[in-house]
Amino acid sequence: MFRRIHHPPQAMRSARQREPAHPNAHAWQLSTSSIEGDDYESDDAEEIRHFSHQHLFVAKDYHHEVKDDRLLTCQGCIRPITEDFYSCTKQEEQSCQFYLHKICARLPEKMLLPLLHQHHFTLLSRAPSIDGVYQCYMCGIFHHGFFYSCEKCALPTGENLFYLDLECSMYWETRDLTHESHDHRLLLDMEYDDVLCRGCGSKIFFCFSCKRCNFHLCIACVRLPLTARHRYDKHVLKLTYASRIEDEVVGYYCEICEGKRDPAHWFYWCKDCNFDCHPHCIIGRYPRVKLGSTYKHDDHVQHQVTLVSKWKSPIRGDKRDNILHCERCPELCQGLVFECRECNINFHRDGCCGATDSASSSRYVLRFNEEDERNQVVEGGPWFHGKTMFALAYDGRTAAAEVPIRSIPVWVEVFGLPPILTTTKETLYMTTSRRLADRKVERFVKNITKRGAVPETTAKKGKDYPVGPILLGFFIFVVIGSCKLSIFATF
Repeated sequence: MFRRIHHPPQAMRSARQREPAHPNAHAWQLSTSSIEGDDYESDDAEEIRHFSHQHLFVAKDYHHEVKDDRLLTCQGCIRPITEDFYSCTKQEEQSCQFYLHKICARLPEKMLLPLLHQHHFTLLSRAPSIDGVYQCYMCGIFHHGFFYSCEKCALPTGENLFYLDLECSMYWETRDLTHESHDHRLLLDMEYDDVLCRGCGSKIFFCFSCKRCNFHLCIACVRLPLTARHRYDKHVLKLTYASRIEDEVVGYYCEICEGKRDPAHWFYWCKDCNFDCHPHCIIGRYPRVKLGSTYKHDDHVQHQVTLVSKWKSPIRGDKRDNILHCERCPELCQGLVFECRECNINFHRDGCCGATDSASSSRYVLRFNEEDERNQVVEGGPWFHGKTMFALAYDGRTAAAEVPIRSIPVWVEVFGLPPILTTTKETLYMTTSRRLADRKVERFVKNITKRGAVPETTAKKGKDYPVGPILLGFFIFVVIGSCKLSIFATF
């Protein structure tokens, strides 16, 4: 994947200054033990060949090459380049604007992340969709650029539900971090109970948590920059974690979109101007997607379509709204959509269109007048109306077709349960993760088949509660049978 073409002279290498750290070094420190093969070179190379591009790359000095505040973006992580980098050698001849951070050029081609997935991950440079956009399995954020994918879990169509962005792969390796919003260290965890992010209020599965304080953050909020700028304010805006009490009388509004904001959620604030706004109004809803890129679309061959972000304005009757219906289905196009500006028509992305995706066409947004009513529906399911349906908590911001579904609830009726189990406080606990369920089943089967591994009784001496065939058969049915019958299916 990474091959050194030419060594610089020894004197030049020894005199070279150490390469400055990546702006997000805590999330980008790589372990060379994850790299397979002998292609990795620890020293810098003047020219390299990389699997993601057809041309050679040449090393560039950032302070010498980048002038006039020109913004260059790395095609690997879709972040601005602020340090020495690699540039395509055909930049001037063929106007090939392809750049890579040096650390992105050295990413391991294969990676194994224990406890997250049983297979090796392979580094890929582009998703198989029309626009090359993928959604990360851990954080749910949409991305362009490099990612890790499990080739063994790919669908026959070439699509894959297990994409992992570069930062999440590093988060899983480090598993903890410190954040300005909390005094204690936060550990990466998987929450099976209903927990909400302290920063945005969204329901989360993978999160950074402090168990002692019941404090949880989604990965998207962890990535928010601590400071930012906007053309509406000349000062630096600071990420703020608590709203001011004095604003309660006049209400809490975003100065950019003029919509309401939740005072319990994080926001950006300028103390000098009393200017506050939503985080997504500052960094955008899709900060890792190259909006404005054009593509060929099979349903509109006469023109190229442009990838855009469309959201309904919170201002009633806003004339700037241009939310159109999809040309392939009757639903409105919101979120990431394709737009032909010459014909003024929109298309949903693949997987989000009701005409091609049965999952998205069967999604509906339910509105409730009271929170108790909403909680009863969300927590009391699944429900039956001809077919099985279940309710999922919805933040009202994400497009309904883009809400990730990782598990579904089911009702299980068990007959002939031994009395000893019916009297316990927690009768049965089932994980919602196929991966963890398989691991538990494997350990259980190993104990059953290994002679002497299962004691004749689980009770203390002096108690007459032997593990009989009924109890043993029940556990075999619940643990092994539930996996085979896919009682809990993950997406």
